[in-house]
Amino acid sequence: MSLLSLNDDVLLAIFATLYGKDALHVSLTSKRAYTLAGPCIASRIECTSPKRLRRIHTYLLAASSDGGLRARFLKFLWIDRGAFEDPLAECPYDHPKYDFSQVHLVREILLQASNLRELWIAGFQACIERDARIWDTIQSLTGLVDLQLFDVTDSSLTIFDSFRSDYLTRLTLTYRRSRSKAEIPISPLPSLPSIRHLRLHEPTMFALDLVGRCPNLSALIVSFIQKTQPRDLPGACGGSQWPSLRRLMVSELQDVRSFSERLRTVGSLQICGMLDCRSGGDLALLEVLRQTSPVGLYVSIQTSCQEPLFWDAIPSAAPRLRSLELQLQRLSGCSIPEAYSWLSKLPAALSSIPLVCLRVLVPELQGQPNIVLEGQRNHGREREIKRIKALIALPCLLVRAIPSLRYLSVGDLAPNTHVTGVPIADAALDALRLKAEDFVVTKWDEMRWLDIIRMRCWWRIEDGPSGSPRELVEISEEEGEEAQRQIESVN
Repeated sequence: MSLLSLNDDVLLAIFATLYGKDALHVSLTSKRAYTLAGPCIASRIECTSPKRLRRIHTYLLAASSDGGLRARFLKFLWIDRGAFEDPLAECPYDHPKYDFSQVHLVREILLQASNLRELWIAGFQACIERDARIWDTIQSLTGLVDLQLFDVTDSSLTIFDSFRSDYLTRLTLTYRRSRSKAEIPISPLPSLPSIRHLRLHEPTMFALDLVGRCPNLSALIVSFIQKTQPRDLPGACGGSQWPSLRRLMVSELQDVRSFSERLRTVGSLQICGMLDCRSGGDLALLEVLRQTSPVGLYVSIQTSCQEPLFWDAIPSAAPRLRSLELQLQRLSGCSIPEAYSWLSKLPAALSSIPLVCLRVLVPELQGQPNIVLEGQRNHGREREIKRIKALIALPCLLVRAIPSLRYLSVGDLAPNTHVTGVPIADAALDALRLKAEDFVVTKWDEMRWLDIIRMRCWWRIEDGPSGSPRELVEISEEEGEEAQRQIESVN
């Protein structure tokens, strides 16, 4: 049976996943395929230069074969800041100047893009300062599902006063970096019940108030880079409490101080920045756990696994905790005999927590290509080998220490061959290296540093025969991550 033997409704559903060259190649196979897939060619467009913006404007506002404008087929539009670069300005490559005189072209495209679902606009505040009509145009996009605005200010948020899309579920607001003082709120924010996923980058206190105006919010991502953060501004900890969240992600633990008093329970808490148990990061984390009582927790931490005041306090601080994801780094200053021996103490540290799912991530020892002394190379090789051996021994130790554990993942089990050399003298480790060559998958997850973990192994823990130890049954990463999601979704 050929693809074109399917009826039009089925083919339209299939072709709707195509865009650009893929849609073009399919549309050229037959007249019928062109009729069905042709409109998908320009359904997803990224605009990265002034010249491309002009070309896109001309193409989308031209009539298609049925007489309607092509812009009505547009589903995704990304207006990059490069679309407004001034090509005639003499300036350094990394400090371009911008000319927003072509903003009207964006507005004219949006006026005709009645089926637009996703819209990303960089330089948003400068756009509306140049042509305020773009404000009303975006408000009129009734089918918008995902809106990402970059370089906004508090005054930009008045766009939501008369927002007409009941389908807008994802909203990203990235504030201008050149913000020297607190901005004055323009007017009270409206309620946005359709928003489920909200990301705020460099927000002001006024922007944080938006969280409370999203009664059905499920996931919140907050990140800061500048030294001046909302917690440093007047009334930083004030405001009404936010709704309970299914997922909260922050770039640094200290960022939570900006809004800790407004938090209720959180299903899954992710803290990207590295915590150091020696500098009080562990105690600050316990305070946040008491506030949010998460079911799932992701945290990166430097530890010796010998901080009983921290590990033993977790069950009372987070009584609902069932899923824990730890990205661990050794404390600096360990000698080679002690390198990664601290991992053997992790099972005892976690034994008091009734975990159902546990992920332990220990990144590879990074290679140092400038090392020329043989002694230093041997030093790094020995450390990396000890890391892998410590991780290989860890699963059985964890299963014995945590009776409630049902799912376990350990990584990075891929040896860094830039450090160990090839082949590895240890036969078991060299076999692991060969397995990793086919296994390695770099992976990015928002605000979780999984891209540096190349080889992760998952196990399901099953009860053995009567009186026998529990058994580790290796499973796929997909099955393990689905189990983790299910565990963290139970509140």
